Amino acid sequence: MQPSAAGRAAVARPVWLGTVNDAAATADIAAWVRAGGPGLAHPPAVLDLYSFTPPRRSAAGSSRDA
Repeated sequence: MQPSAAGRAAVARPVWLGTVNDAAATADIAAWVRAGGPGLAHPPAVLDLYSFTPPRRSAAGSSRDA
């Protein structure tokens, strides 16, 4: 989820969520987004269960790959 313009101004970073298949967790996350989301509202505690850090992309064709 990308932060809003106001969230980016508050130096918020994107939040990556995976496998949110619980109705209560979905409702908590939706309420967080309605309250402003990343950078503007405190995230729900359930976010710890579903957030992850994606792997970094490698630079295709960089000199390190040669």
